[in-house]
Amino acid sequence: MNHAMSGRAALRALAATGAAALALLGGCAGSGSGGGAYDFGVVGDTPYTHVQAEEFKRVMAAVDSADLAFVVHVGDFEFDPRPYNRDPSKADMPCTDENYAAVRKAFDASKNPFILTPGDNDWTDCVHLKAQKVDPLERLDKIRVLFYPQGRSLGQRTIMVTHQSEDAKYAKFRENLTWSIGAVRYVTLHMVGSNNNLNKDPRNVAEHAERAAANDAWLKKAFAAAKAENALGLVIMTQANPGFENQWNASLKRRYASSIKGLKPPAKAEPGHVPSAPEKPMLIRKALITTAITAVIVGAIVGVVDAGWLSLEDFKE
Repeated sequence: MNHAMSGRAALRALAATGAAALALLGGCAGSGSGGGAYDFGVVGDTPYTHVQAEEFKRVMAAVDSADLAFVVHVGDFEFDPRPYNRDPSKADMPCTDENYAAVRKAFDASKNPFILTPGDNDWTDCVHLKAQKVDPLERLDKIRVLFYPQGRSLGQRTIMVTHQSEDAKYAKFRENLTWSIGAVRYVTLHMVGSNNNLNKDPRNVAEHAERAAANDAWLKKAFAAAKAENALGLVIMTQANPGFENQWNASLKRRYASSIKGLKPPAKAEPGHVPSAPEKPMLIRKALITTAITAVIVGAIVGVVDAGWLSLEDFKE
């Protein structure tokens, strides 16, 4: 069986000198609306400070100059409240309606369709803001209303998307999206850093459990859709690292590595890695790497269903 990825993603950094942002282009062959190749963009971890806000404008100008199928921001669109507390002069106050509105305006200005999957800075970490008391769960509700218009992306040019909230069982989860371009399916999963909002607060324990179950169901549905469509690939966009590579057995690691030229499977888990609970291998317990690195993994197309060689069955114990 040929395990090589059809339309293998070719990634190239755009530019953000000195910025925390990472801008990528992923290319898919034979999958555009006209049957040809197309590119999509990935950005994340920006803008934080006043300096990075100016850098983000330059990044977006570069992205806008390209004719992209869409752009995804993989979370953390504002400064972490903790460093903001130490020096408020560096950035606009995070977690406020005013900052959310400014970010939404910037995303709407994108010439390409623009999609967000939230990060921990955007709502879970708002509990740390000292300038005013903020309820992270209320901020989550605000994000869901503000950044997810029904059935379409943000941006000057939009694309149609499907929300998980269209299923009454998961009515809260407007932010979990899926769409398909040509023969490739895309899906966002709302998983974030800061332990994915799992802490001692009973409200957060309940929120985490409900969202984790929704993510699990949404990922299964995405794989099922990709298989039914005979998709060339499934691209998973998320803020935090789900740790797939640390849950696979040696055979699956070899099969994944064979799909990317020059990649060799790791002999063992990264030092210091703490595996997720075995009964929930998909659900994040710790964000093990930064969002920027996650963007690289996601941009490289972490889930491949080419010829059916990778499916949900591979993740079962």
